[in-house]
Amino acid sequence: MGLYDDEEEDEVPVSAMGKEKTKSQAIPSVSRENGLVDGEPTLKRSRQQLDDDGDDIFAENTGESTESERRRSAPINAQSKFATTSRNGLDEEKTEKSPRLLWTMRAKKGERDEMQDGHLVVEKMIEASKDVYRCALYAIFDGHGGARAAKHCEKKIGEIFEAKLKAAGDVTTIEKSLKRIFADTYKHVDELFLMEARKNKPVWKDGTTATTVLFLNGAIYAANIGDSRAVVAREKDDGTSELCSIQMTIDHSPLLHDERMRIQKAGGTVKDGRVNGLLEVSRSIGDGQFKGFGVIAQPDLKKLTITDRDRFLVIACDGLWKSFGNDEAINYIRNEVEKAKKLDSFLATSSPNVEQSAWDHAVESICAEAIRRKCGDNVSVLLVKIDNFVKKE
Repeated sequence: MGLYDDEEEDEVPVSAMGKEKTKSQAIPSVSRENGLVDGEPTLKRSRQQLDDDGDDIFAENTGESTESERRRSAPINAQSKFATTSRNGLDEEKTEKSPRLLWTMRAKKGERDEMQDGHLVVEKMIEASKDVYRCALYAIFDGHGGARAAKHCEKKIGEIFEAKLKAAGDVTTIEKSLKRIFADTYKHVDELFLMEARKNKPVWKDGTTATTVLFLNGAIYAANIGDSRAVVAREKDDGTSELCSIQMTIDHSPLLHDERMRIQKAGGTVKDGRVNGLLEVSRSIGDGQFKGFGVIAQPDLKKLTITDRDRFLVIACDGLWKSFGNDEAINYIRNEVEKAKKLDSFLATSSPNVEQSAWDHAVESICAEAIRRKCGDNVSVLLVKIDNFVKKE
């Protein structure tokens, strides 16, 4: 299949909900059972699941608490519309609220020596018009081999993607062209980074995953390479308030059949679940030393039409998914939100923004819990609340 064959994106079907795999299964949600990818086996991660054997994870693994750890939340006014945060490369925290979509983000260094993740939030990708009443972009980048590829994506993906959206014209054309727009954006960003990497001696070997989620009017579009996931929490339609998860991304592992075939055809090998025994993802931005062995920067794209049962979106690097299954993560987040609201009510604090504070608490809590469970990696989580979604009248 060519790069732009089957131009329209794949709609995530209702069958994508329910039947969650356990957290010890590393590359879940890639079988026919969940409706995302046909014919692929369900596989386990090559990385060992670590057990929980400690409580004071901050003192044990990250040294002294940084300012962003001590302060649960504080709005940050970004100088650029392509809003990211940077706090000494250690821990990052950002919260903001649009008129309709509340979001919050937290990043923790965890056991690693360096924070190599990045993220991006653009709340108004295209100005509102008679055809467009929402166009917002949210992204997580999980770097490896250094932070430069992830930081490059923070700077470049938003502006390149926006330019291509505007060049496409009206919203109907945009919707029909999104697969091409995402693919061209990722390709352009990858080429720019590899060009910069080759200018340096020694050549940079950094790489990164990239998961970008676009809210366009009444739909969510998720494009990804690598294993950073985007998961939507939706209430079941059985009259209960139980949540089920809808994974909108594919964990691109060399163990997947099509990925392995491409790598081997290019002269690469898959050993211990890694490309040439080294790289754990089969698609990435950067990683120039693997691009000749079948590692590509072509994203998969999935679409989800928003319903009144959708509650929130989770975008996170695999530092979270090593410790949490999809269903476990969304239920943990909802429980923490409810717990924070009840505490606020009990204390009668009359916080001016109880809702935002509750979500800030939830994202902080799940990041800390992933580290406490010894995920062994950076943890970056971005939450977008969508149950207050208002369709254009």
